[in-house]
Amino acid sequence: MKISIKFLLSALALVIVLASCKKPSTVIATAVSTAPTVAHGITKDTLYGTIKGTMVKNHTYYVTADVIVNKGDTLNIQEGVNIIMLNPDTTHLSGISFYIKGVLIVNGTQGNMVNFTIPANKINTSAPNKSCASWGGIEGDSSLYLEIHFANILYGGAKGDGKVSLGGTPQLGTNYAVSCKSGGTLILEDSRIAYYGNDGIRTENGVKATILRNTFEYIGLTGGEAINIKTGTTGDFAYNVIWSSATNALKFNTSSPVILPETNVNVYNNTVVNNGFRNPAKPGNGVLFDLFTSGNVYNNIFVNCKQGLRITKGATGADLTNTHYGNNLFFCTDTSLKAGFYPAGDAGTVQTTDLFMVDPKFVILDKNISNVLNLNDVHLQSGSPCIGAGNKTYNADLGAYTSDGQGHK
Repeated sequence: MKISIKFLLSALALVIVLASCKKPSTVIATAVSTAPTVAHGITKDTLYGTIKGTMVKNHTYYVTADVIVNKGDTLNIQEGVNIIMLNPDTTHLSGISFYIKGVLIVNGTQGNMVNFTIPANKINTSAPNKSCASWGGIEGDSSLYLEIHFANILYGGAKGDGKVSLGGTPQLGTNYAVSCKSGGTLILEDSRIAYYGNDGIRTENGVKATILRNTFEYIGLTGGEAINIKTGTTGDFAYNVIWSSATNALKFNTSSPVILPETNVNVYNNTVVNNGFRNPAKPGNGVLFDLFTSGNVYNNIFVNCKQGLRITKGATGADLTNTHYGNNLFFCTDTSLKAGFYPAGDAGTVQTTDLFMVDPKFVILDKNISNVLNLNDVHLQSGSPCIGAGNKTYNADLGAYTSDGQGHK
């Protein structure tokens, strides 16, 4: 059968028109890599200094000093790679890090994750919080692309040693598990950040962020947030499980007095447990919207948190006109915490769609808020009130583990 070129062109034009009429979604389900890949394999066992290429599948590498990926270069890390950080400063006063000025792509898989960790004999298994700050983190500079899938990032958060500069500034301050400090793209999915001396995630200055289906455990010794988002960051923060952050689980602000561009985010279907008790100077929140932040906060679960959802007001508060929230669950086993579900004196108030002082029916809830081991299983039992209680723009259920399979793995 002959088909004319004219007919084919007409059909192609119709497909393009129909595609262009599709309504864009405001909820990001997952990120798609647009970064280049690099074939050159890195086979040597010991790493330090400037590197690029591919850290090859199932190989173990030992890092003895700061690693730097220069602007224009790409570092690929394949599934099953083990990265052992041999920090020369055993006092934990400073730590070696990965400094990314170019592109980093970490491609672990659910059954074969990438590991950033310390030697096994340096891990205090009964009190792993004592192993915090044993190295730095993955620190991003301007004009970068960070994409991380299925990685364990453990026992870091020490200060930089000042030997590397980002944006012209020697890195002497606290390192974070993963940071983007000036623009660029950050994608973190299906990963675990645990026992960190300070923030788990930190972004600044217009980063485009996608933070989905991750686990954060024991973040910050006496201060620090699991997710700390600043100055014009935009993106989605969803299906994360956050247990025992020192201060805030998810903190969002722009800056003062510079209020544009605003930090604008979707924060939905996160499960936050035992949060905000280790910072003596500040009560911690499950979610904090502050300093001209705008966005949407829906379908989250807050259990045994010092404070729940805080939305500040006033001259340096959140952008209340463009902030929307509801369908969040609040529960505590210590009734003295109930007053902090929506802290007094702020803009946040109980919504008719909220589940207020309702047990989410986790499989296991550890009521000991000072425990340094996570004994919780925050999957939902059959018949949980969280099932079907969500804002369906995001998900029909509440929390990170949803019945449709879209949530945490």
